[in-house]
Amino acid sequence: MRVARRVAWVTGAASGIGAATARRLAADGASVACLDVDEAGLESVVAEIGRHAGTALAITLDVADAAATREAAGRIERDLGAVEVVVAAAGIVHAQADVADLDHDVWQRVLTVNLTGVFLTVQAAIPQLRRHGRGVVIAISSTGGLRGSAGYAAYVSSKHGVVGLVRCLANELAADGVRVNAVCPGSVDTPMLDRQAAERGLDRDVASQAWARAHLIERLVTADEVASAVAWLAGDSAQMITGLALPVDGGSLARPPE
Repeated sequence: MRVARRVAWVTGAASGIGAATARRLAADGASVACLDVDEAGLESVVAEIGRHAGTALAITLDVADAAATREAAGRIERDLGAVEVVVAAAGIVHAQADVADLDHDVWQRVLTVNLTGVFLTVQAAIPQLRRHGRGVVIAISSTGGLRGSAGYAAYVSSKHGVVGLVRCLANELAADGVRVNAVCPGSVDTPMLDRQAAERGLDRDVASQAWARAHLIERLVTADEVASAVAWLAGDSAQMITGLALPVDGGSLARPPE
């Protein structure tokens, strides 16, 4: 069921869902390449994994940089071996703004990191996955990838794009023994949520309570709970699951409109 003795990549691994996923895969026995633009955060996560006898490698990387992503792929293969588990968790969100007021540069940056970053990560991994003749790709989307939300057009569009990309990849890579799925979290207790509250001028606790009420299970999702879903999809128990967009949302998508 686990990923022991496999090589995994996790982008966005310096904090939040990416960090929780890197820790979980390492605890399950994978050798984990941790990638992020936040060098200090990466070093902290890798050091923590090491303290628990795990194997991890820190690589500072902007997932929007195609050449750097290809270079990182080669370095990881040399240092850890060919990848079998790819988790694309790097992502950003923008300040709330209607489309009429949304700055083009903000739109472009969000799409570049959240969607093109997943594309470049997976594209760099495909040759190694194909050499194995097996593997798993998991992209972190959002419930925003399954429904709309006023004020977050760039984020929602990027996360819908991730789900579409995952479904295309599932078709393209099935013959190579590679499964491709998305995980779609609801409101997760991470630094990203803290930044959203600050941008809206909201008290963190007040904002958290409001977001939690959108879930049928009225609390925030934890990063570890998302990592558990990723670990399950990466393991052999999910070997007939591909092309799935799996909500981890406390039932928010099932909640009837008020």
